[in-house]
Amino acid sequence: FHAFFGFAIIALAFYQVHYGITIEWYEGTGDGTVVPRASMRAWEALLIVCTTIWIPIPTSLRNTGT
Repeated sequence: FHAFFGFAIIALAFYQVHYGITIEWYEGTGDGTVVPRASMRAWEALLIVCTTIWIPIPTSLRNTGT
């Protein structure tokens, strides 16, 4: 349960960042400024890197018996 709850919090945090970049940035600037594509690419890269690092962790913990 603890691992699932932690992953859910991380997933919600990623969603919040995506929402802020795509929706709130546009609404917050008020002048129609679009988020630079580099910002979206950085967010996507962070999502991929963090996912590939965090997914194997429960498996490695299961193998050690902790």
